Amino acid sequence: MPSRSLSFEAIDPHIRLVHLFEVPGTDPLPPRAAYDYRIMYIYGGQGKLVIDGTEYEATKGKLFFWQPGTVYALVPDRSEKLVIFGINFDFTQAGSAINYPIPPDPSELFNADNRMATIDFTDLPALNATLVLNNMQSLETNLLDMEKEYTLHKKFYLAKIRGLFLMLVGDIARHATSTYTEQDELVHKVDLILQYIRDHYDEPLTNRQIGEHFNFHPVYINRLLVRYTGTPLHQYLIQCRIARALNLMQHSGRSITEAALESGFQDVNYFSKCFKKRLGISPKHYLEAARRQGTR
Repeated sequence: MPSRSLSFEAIDPHIRLVHLFEVPGTDPLPPRAAYDYRIMYIYGGQGKLVIDGTEYEATKGKLFFWQPGTVYALVPDRSEKLVIFGINFDFTQAGSAINYPIPPDPSELFNADNRMATIDFTDLPALNATLVLNNMQSLETNLLDMEKEYTLHKKFYLAKIRGLFLMLVGDIARHATSTYTEQDELVHKVDLILQYIRDHYDEPLTNRQIGEHFNFHPVYINRLLVRYTGTPLHQYLIQCRIARALNLMQHSGRSITEAALESGFQDVNYFSKCFKKRLGISPKHYLEAARRQGTR
């Protein structure tokens, strides 16, 4: 199909495939080309992604976007595997009669005449070429929701996928046109880390696990938090857990043990020690004082 000019606000996407897949290091994918647009997000592992002869590091949090006909290869590190969210789509409904996933062809067999329509964005030239974005972990919830909808095929799943996709490309467009300075980028990283802790504080998080999630060394993450919050990573996590425990003890009638465990503490004695250190009162005395106040 021929290319056409379009404004970003006028897109009417057609999504053919949303999938989470693995490429083992023992079986890299050789050069191939797709007939429709591709978005690939690195969810886990590490390796290389070669796009039109340019080699990029493929590590967690990186997002890649390219146009129909682009030659690419997925090359995990030998002892690793790449875990990837892939989306096959068009920006318009011109090719919607083809609603099944169109497989890519080896680069030497690719027929350029069969490409789906490419878009020349009049107001967003960043999408007229290959795009590589770093630190895009904030998109993972959206990607997981899209993959779930595509897999379960519940009623109106196509409408939901389309809505989620528009949110996704909106975020991509914002990042692609961002005028972030290096300072802004650091603040953005800290925001992502803090949000991740707030979302997962009730799980057995460790500095190492958080570092692996963001593909940062735990020491580097800790330095960022100290710099921008004044609090080390471990202490910030404890603060989140104690705040949650306080809420449970105040408003839900949970016992000290229940509040501690539901807030992510694995040891009630350790919870009591942290609680007293921060509030100057033990959980037991806190509950007693709260009950006395409630009877007045």
